[in-house]
Parts: sequence; structure tokens; C-alpha cells
Amino acid sequence: ALGGGATSDLAKALAALATNADPADPEAAVLDHLEGVGRGLAVARPPLPVVAIPTTAGTGAEATRNAVISCPVRRFKRSMRSPLMVPHAAVVDPGLAASCDRRTTAASGLDCITQLVESFVCRVRRPLPRALVRDALPRALAALPRVLADPADFAARAAMSHAALVSGVALTNSGLGLAHGVAAALGVECGTPHGEACALMLPVALRVNRDVAAADLAALEREVDAAAPAAAAAAADAFLARIDRLCAAAGTPRRLRDVGLAADRLGWLAAASGGASMRGNPVQLDPPALEAVLAAAY
Repeated sequence: ALGGGATSDLAKALAALATNADPADPEAAVLDHLEGVGRGLAVARPPLPVVAIPTTAGTGAEATRNAVISCPVRRFKRSMRSPLMVPHAAVVDPGLAASCDRRTTAASGLDCITQLVESFVCRVRRPLPRALVRDALPRALAALPRVLADPADFAARAAMSHAALVSGVALTNSGLGLAHGVAAALGVECGTPHGEACALMLPVALRVNRDVAAADLAALEREVDAAAPAAAAAAADAFLARIDRLCAAAGTPRRLRDVGLAADRLGWLAAASGGASMRGNPVQLDPPALEAVLAAAY
């Protein structure tokens, strides 16, 4: 699988279906193995071996156990998931991302950063992934602006490729949150590239979770800045401001209207944003509460 996250996910899905599905009805085979869509069939037999070679630095799909499948006709974006679907090997060469344009670099980089942050603060967070995030996130926050300013900065690209791999490990072993939950539905409704949707929603998610996750957000800020405020609330606010500045500098969309979402679709977006990622969010929101959050971000 040589390409971005979608390429790795396609390879993982095909490898799993090759050994677990009835080839006579391939469409039903796909639907029946997706979460919340068909019959919920498990990937019971080992898939064909997959070697993932990422050419972007962001999704971490080379280290995850799921494959995200979109269907514009049925209007869903769901995962096929199994521990057996983790690629057998990942060949991570930062130089392979050197030809990405600025927009792709920014979007994939902020996807990576969103995964690192959400896996650190989510409801099912585990010690080992958190330790990896503490090391990788400060490197990514420093490296992404450097890559955007100088695409030939190989050291910064290496830091981003490492952070992307870690983000895949972290989300697979912990979870995600609101930003990813909404990003999937936003991709269905507006065709928004996943990384841009995550970049748009990360500051929103941090504000929603700020009070509940203040200690964790403060810990991340202290990993980035040894001179961060001693008080958890102040350090958490500094981290939120840091992320907001990074998103602004990256030039990714900042408001839901910027990606073409119609105001009368806010209710649909809130209702369609459920799933595993939303269940992992520190603050649990029902659709009306989420709609109010989205309206403020419109």
C-alpha cells in the first residue's frame, strides 16, 4: 500500500475481505463487515499480509487496525475493524512525503496532531500511548510550521513521519474524540478532506473538553514549554491558544461555513456524528448539545 491513509485503508480492507468474504456478492461483503451498517460480521480469519508505505505524514493508517470506508450513495463513512488488520510491516520514509503540496502537508499534519491530542485526553486513554504522545507531540508541533515554511526541511519531515506513526499506535490503543467524530460526518456531507475537517474541529473540541481535561491539556503544554504556567487551568488555556495559532498559520478552514456546510444541515451533522470517536470524547454530548456547539462554530 503505497500512498496516503486512504490507500493503506483500501489495502487493509481488501486484504481482510479476500480471506473473509464471499466473492459472489462483494458489495454485501463490504457492507456486512462495516460497523453500524450491515450484519456486523467479524474479520475472523487472518487477512492477506499488508505492507504499508505512507507517502503523507498524518493519518497513521500504517499502524491502525481499522479501514475507513466512505459511500457517497448511502452517505456513510464507517470502519471495518479488527486487530488482525494491523499491517504486517510499515516502511516509513519521510522523503516520500516531500512531493506533497502545502495543503496536503498542512491537512495531514493537523490530522496527526489531532490524533495525538485526542488519544491523550479521551475517555479510554492508556499509559503507554500517552507516554508515546508526550514524546511525539512536542516534536510535531515544532516540525509542522517548519515543513510548511520549507518543504525541503528533512529533519522536520522525519519528526512528522514519526509523529504520524505514533498517532496511529496511540489511537488504536486508546481512542479519539469529538474532532474525529464530527470530521467523519463532515466528510460525508461536504466532501471535506479528513485532515482539514480535523483541523477545523480540533480547537472546537478542545474548548468543549477544556474543563474536564484541563489537567491533561496542561500536561501537554508543559511537555512543549517548560515555562508553562503552574496552574492547570492557565496551562490548558495556553495549550488551546497554541493549537489555535497553529491552525491559523496552517491556513486550514476555521469555520463550518468555510467548507460549504449549509446552516440548515447543522442538525443532521450533529445527529450523524455519533460512533466510536464520539463515545471516546471526555465530555459526552447528545445531538442537541452537539448541535449548539456546531452552531457556535458555524
